[in-house]
Amino acid sequence: MRNFILLILGLSFLACKSEIQKNEAAIQELATNWQNATISVTELQNNLTNDINGIAAAAQTFILSEEAIAALKGDVATQYNDALTAFRSATSEAYSPLLNEITLFVTEWTNKTADVTALTEGLKSSKYEGNVVENLAILSGYVTKASEFSSSMGEKRSELKANADSAIEKLKMAFEAVASNK
Repeated sequence: MRNFILLILGLSFLACKSEIQKNEAAIQELATNWQNATISVTELQNNLTNDINGIAAAAQTFILSEEAIAALKGDVATQYNDALTAFRSATSEAYSPLLNEITLFVTEWTNKTADVTALTEGLKSSKYEGNVVENLAILSGYVTKASEFSSSMGEKRSELKANADSAIEKLKMAFEAVASNK
């Protein structure tokens, strides 16, 4: 009889576990995966920032004033203006859509981070408002989305960087041609 009572008490205890406690392993896995995805998203954003800073430095170094551009003549003027057009196209015009897309994703990701925090805090306190299983599924989907996003945007960023580096080099050569003609 004593074993039967202990069995009933044990089953009662298990039945009384809150929904959040029943999903402890899934919540911990989500938190780990979320942290890893956050690192990928942050790295992508930092790389893009570094690219833009490099572009800005090149612009400060190799872009002539409007007056200096207007004073250019002949082949030097054509070469410089072509290089400047290519630079603008490969940098600010090319990076703008990518920057906007990443900024929107990071904003969405940051907002969803609060939901992950609510789950992990709910696990600690054994209290959670909302549907644990549904939110785990939604947030796990965001982890997958972040991984795919970081990968595809990283590839786009690499392509843009290669084009920007080439355009910077052409602008540098045109700038040096202007400097040697003075």
